[in-house]
Amino acid sequence: MALATAHPQTSASELTNHHWALRELPTFPAIVTKLLRALNDDGASIKQLVDLLRSDAALSAEILRRANSAAMGLRSHVGSLQHAVMVLGFTQLKNLAMAVSMSTYLKPAMKAESMKKCWKHSLAVAHLAGSLGRAVQFEHDRAYTAGMLHDMGMFGLMVHFPGEYNDLMIETLLSMDDLMRAEREIFELDHCEAGAALAEQWNFPPEICHVAGHHHDEIAPDDTGLTAIVHWSGRLASALGFEIVGSFERYQDVRELVPASLRAVLPESAEDASREIIAKVQSLCS
Repeated sequence: MALATAHPQTSASELTNHHWALRELPTFPAIVTKLLRALNDDGASIKQLVDLLRSDAALSAEILRRANSAAMGLRSHVGSLQHAVMVLGFTQLKNLAMAVSMSTYLKPAMKAESMKKCWKHSLAVAHLAGSLGRAVQFEHDRAYTAGMLHDMGMFGLMVHFPGEYNDLMIETLLSMDDLMRAEREIFELDHCEAGAALAEQWNFPPEICHVAGHHHDEIAPDDTGLTAIVHWSGRLASALGFEIVGSFERYQDVRELVPASLRAVLPESAEDASREIIAKVQSLCS
């Protein structure tokens, strides 16, 4: 499989300041930036998370609605954020909060089915990245969040140019190379270049900036760093049916390419892996 590789010719800050496609993108939700800071703070407490979520009434209401949805499979009604922590657990509540915040940002572009595919892909990548990260003692939250945000450049372009991006998505795109080439033709940059620039503009952690800009790069066979984890998670998600464009890779074939230390946590069969991810994605899209 030929991999698209982003090689930005200018710095992220120069792109953000001077590239026409990035000048007027909608502001990223402030709550996401605050959640990212909490995720990177080893001393963050449950109370701090709950207080942060309570500061956004609409977000809190949507979190409770989804926590009580059939897809979550809970046996009791969740009536408060504090109760949600007890029932869902600290990690799952943070994941749900991040997913709700991102889906709110993407809402204007989510009317088209092609756009929804991009979001479901990111949710599948997030779940896989969290699992692969645990295999090498990488913090689950950081890997999960990097997986969810790896296509932020695509999201930004989708939200600001929904018509143009939807037209691009419904064309016959056979590979990620085709998609990135089409992005460059229309927007004069691809979603990796856009993602790195926007992540820097929004003061995201450097590791998130790197993942956004380089998740389609060639990966060394023994690399188990965060960008590699997200890279493999993306290819696995696509092979399991959560692709953005056509995927010609089989799950078993991709699994064999994943470094052994990461591969150990992956189900052997595509059916088992797919069943697990479908349940996770449905719980966050309910």
